[in-house]
Amino acid sequence: MRLARCTDLTDCTGANAWTMSSSNTTQPSPVSVARGVDGSMVVAATQGTDIRIVHCGSTLICTASDTKPLSRIKKLSGANLHRNWVMIPHVTNHEDADITDLEAFRVQLNKENEKSGAKVTMLAFLIKACVAALKKFPDFNSSLDGESQVLKNYFHIGFAADTPNGLVVPVIRDADKKGLFAIAKEMGDLAAKARDGKLGPADMT
Repeated sequence: MRLARCTDLTDCTGANAWTMSSSNTTQPSPVSVARGVDGSMVVAATQGTDIRIVHCGSTLICTASDTKPLSRIKKLSGANLHRNWVMIPHVTNHEDADITDLEAFRVQLNKENEKSGAKVTMLAFLIKACVAALKKFPDFNSSLDGESQVLKNYFHIGFAADTPNGLVVPVIRDADKKGLFAIAKEMGDLAAKARDGKLGPADMT
């Protein structure tokens, strides 16, 4: 992508006033520009490329961007993320904890259960810790329904899984009823499904 700076609107308004190239074109493409309704933005297009020119102080900055369709997983995630942003209280909290003894215990636990086929990670402990915290502070395990607060008596905990198509958030359902090894195995299974693109809506709710 190449940025073109224009000192004023007229510098950008000729049919061949300037050219640009983007990642999906091998040759520079001529730009056709039209003045926006409010005079502050003009929009132009080349094949497969949207070009936007916007004011930045006394300077116009001409930028280009490529357009591609959303994947199925992004379409599903987008709707759910928007709903959760509106309906669920959001809290960010940071604490420091010494996990030296916990890590030693985790390593020993895995050594003692090598033949089980499941390997406990630190994330499994964090999921159990989240369940304990939500039981102690039920307001954080709630959602809004109009003017009412809905307090949940179940504990479904999501975790981020990295995939070739970006992060997704599979959910461990009823985590309060599962032990460390059950959670670790389910996390492994869900992460594998995520990497293979086989997660369904039920796996992320």
